[in-house]
Amino acid sequence: VAFRDTPVLVEEPNALIVDVADEGGTPVTGLEDMLEVDVRLNQSVQRFPIATSDLPGRYVVEIIPTDAGPWEVEVIGEINGRSEYAAFSCVAGDFVCPTDREPRGFPVPAVESGELDMRLRQLEAGVANATASDPLGFFGVIAGTLGLLAGGAALMRRKV
Repeated sequence: VAFRDTPVLVEEPNALIVDVADEGGTPVTGLEDMLEVDVRLNQSVQRFPIATSDLPGRYVVEIIPTDAGPWEVEVIGEINGRSEYAAFSCVAGDFVCPTDREPRGFPVPAVESGELDMRLRQLEAGVANATASDPLGFFGVIAGTLGLLAGGAALMRRKV
């Protein structure tokens, strides 16, 4: 058992790959209706159907990991009239454990859009509080707002 894509990241589509071969190493085909996969994380268990792939003896379970942690996978079913059971664990090193996402974008944006919105609201509040008795502060807030808007526009153009 292995994940199709590594690293295995939470909330990203992936698949469990199950290769089945006989004692001599020959791939066993035609098991898609005879095997199922139980995926376990802590006290949660879910059974998934298994599907064929392009390779003989290889079966696929499409899955989107929704939580990181110590996953266990059990393959259960019947092969050649015999009940079969195999257990795998990412903690035991049988496959890679799913992990939480980390920022992977490049380059890292100088200012996040939420931070840009917050700064703009702060500047707008400053403009509202400026009075005619403080013209220098008023013009400073206006200049800052224009600079922030120009920087935000440049940032948005760079992302496209």
